[in-house]
Amino acid sequence: MDRAHPRRPHPQTAKQLGRRAPLRPNWDRDRVLYMRAILHAKFTSDPDLTQLLLDTGDALLIEGNTWGDDYWGRVLRPGLATAVGHNWLGRSLMRLRSELAGHDAQRWVRVAATGHREHLIDADLHPWVRDELARLAIKLRDEHGTQLGLSGLATGADLWWADAAATAGLDLWGYQPFPEQTTTTDWNSARRAHHSEICEQLTRHVLVAHSGHDRNRAFDYRNQVLIGDADAVICVLDPTRSRGGTVNALRRYCSSMPVITIDLAERTTRFTPSYSPALAA
Repeated sequence: MDRAHPRRPHPQTAKQLGRRAPLRPNWDRDRVLYMRAILHAKFTSDPDLTQLLLDTGDALLIEGNTWGDDYWGRVLRPGLATAVGHNWLGRSLMRLRSELAGHDAQRWVRVAATGHREHLIDADLHPWVRDELARLAIKLRDEHGTQLGLSGLATGADLWWADAAATAGLDLWGYQPFPEQTTTTDWNSARRAHHSEICEQLTRHVLVAHSGHDRNRAFDYRNQVLIGDADAVICVLDPTRSRGGTVNALRRYCSSMPVITIDLAERTTRFTPSYSPALAA
């Protein structure tokens, strides 16, 4: 039996008290900052813990759980083939690990891309977007320590980024929302062949949902896991669009992340070191 010290409250008691306490303004944002401070104090005060964390190298760290905490970790939900959630504990540990290893703050091992599908991007812009993605893949590899390109495997920006990453010698991770992804109307035979070609090159293939029964939910979870596994994000964006999966991904999942935006309207590429959802409003 786990007995609390007679003069020391049990951690579970503190947790219960915390749940009854009024939340300060901006708590959803600030609690990650407090967690980072707590983790820093914990790991730097114990050399053995520091070494255990450093020994994980560049591995992806995920706080998996069975009690439904999809904020700090990830949870396997009915109908899904992979655990989903924000994984802020795992992400905070990876950030601390990089700091303890003495890495530059702009070292991004895993870089994901999100962006519009091929038919939503002006055909005249296709060559320029692909050239920009190729340029970024090389720059990220050579200047930012990028080793992995993460793709949502959709037509357009996703598969173009996969092409660029593979050409630059990066390993590929693919995130497929459901098995029938290529059966929707925006897929023709050439795009399906492209999808299959990329899937054959993946070193990690994440299937999010067992079926496309609830496609919007599967796409949303795909974006959450894709971006949550990344250290930085490339976004191929038409800023005149106020709705859609790309805009939703930016607003919901890219907060405080480094974001490289390929702006289709301005035909420019810009870098935001700590993205704010208000920028996409």
